[in-house]
Amino acid sequence: MAEHAAVLYSFTTLPLAAITAYIVHGLLRDTANQFHSQTAELGTEISMISLIIGEIRGFLVLFAGLLAGQFRPPRERKPV
Repeated sequence: MAEHAAVLYSFTTLPLAAITAYIVHGLLRDTANQFHSQTAELGTEISMISLIIGEIRGFLVLFAGLLAGQFRPPRERKPV
């Protein structure tokens, strides 16, 4: 049972770590912008906004599953 929970939590911590890394590097402004010459193009903006929305939605789905698992009443076990 504990191993099952550890596997489920590992999938939630990975997006949290990625989002935290994005925030830290954004605040430090220590990254090279690969889209610097393309920022005026609409296609680049749309694809980046889609990527951001997709990552946030993926995290929210995993986080909602975590919360649902934490607050769901325990199942009754049938006697053997």
